Amino acid sequence: MSTNDIATEHEALLRSQIEAAGKTSEVAPQLLELAVRTWTTWQNAQTLLETEGIVLTTAHGSVAHPAAQIARQSCATYTQLLGRMGLSATPTARAYKANRPVTLAPVTSISELMARKPARVARPS
Repeated sequence: MSTNDIATEHEALLRSQIEAAGKTSEVAPQLLELAVRTWTTWQNAQTLLETEGIVLTTAHGSVAHPAAQIARQSCATYTQLLGRMGLSATPTARAYKANRPVTLAPVTSISELMARKPARVARPS
């Protein structure tokens, strides 16, 4: 799957989450575009880290891979953008009862988690 296809798929996912949250008229298209670009940068940096490792060996010794900082900053920026769109990367206390922990199916990567389709959750009374 190409980077453009993945970005388009993630944009569709964000649009559906925005719609489900009832925020469609409140989210500027530029904000959505920026979120998708930031998420794509984050995923590209993660892929690079998985391929090359988090430490590079140079003539001056071992150094942290530059993609580690890019991934960290992109993750933080993406989380902030989600907040500005009225979304959250984590469940809120009002959406889930405090005495009932949230159980998610296991995932192998953050991209797999973010690619999940939103689903209605039956809330216990």
